[in-house]
Amino acid sequence: RGEYSVSAMIDLGDKYPDSFPILHRVVRASDGTLLQVVMEKLKGMTLSKFLSIHALDEEESPAIDLSVKLDIALKIALALNCLHMSGKVHRDLKPSNIFLTENGKVKIFDFMHTKCRKKDGFRQGVFAGTPSYASPESFLDVTSVDHRSDLFALGIILEELFTGERFYGSGASFFDIINAIDGEDNLFEGLPPGTPIVVCEVVKSLLYCDPGLRPRTVLEVGRNLAELLIEREPYLRLQEPYYSFLGRATGL
Repeated sequence: RGEYSVSAMIDLGDKYPDSFPILHRVVRASDGTLLQVVMEKLKGMTLSKFLSIHALDEEESPAIDLSVKLDIALKIALALNCLHMSGKVHRDLKPSNIFLTENGKVKIFDFMHTKCRKKDGFRQGVFAGTPSYASPESFLDVTSVDHRSDLFALGIILEELFTGERFYGSGASFFDIINAIDGEDNLFEGLPPGTPIVVCEVVKSLLYCDPGLRPRTVLEVGRNLAELLIEREPYLRLQEPYYSFLGRATGL
């Protein structure tokens, strides 16, 4: 599993340095055993820490501006699209695996559970990832897991980004989450008053328990959010990644 993680980091960091960490050096023993991996030093904080800071009392920490939230969401979507276009499924997407750099980049890391959709099968009955961000199929039928499981995780992350609260509440157990999913068609419960309808529709579309009802690709998500952000900040229209989401068509 560690070898595949390193391979994924090398591949993604080389192709998409704005969305994934760059690997500087891999040290191996004479027999090929992996000894050390040297990654670029990232300055900033994880999305998890960012959200925890802003979850403090509003008098101590001002609310996150909508444009900032949209920008973060779009850059996560861009990185996820690059991952999926490389034929990979992350399977453990969560705020602590998303890094916000000081210069405005958003990078996804930790590929310990990442798999190649076309080459690697998922063993039946073997759960991988973090329960509070896992898709229903990750619990119920591991063999059906594909890129749409990452989209479900993205839906949970976006709901937490726009609400400032944990999706299942703090301290939810594995079985609490299973019970919350059981018998539900969609786990979306709404976003705070004043949240744009487009954002609500996007998050709801990601949180269908049936993967067949979720968006086909993350680009569908990115395009809708990009249109909203550019409506608020027109100067971003010709900048990346916003231009790509509005003008690029791609498929899996």
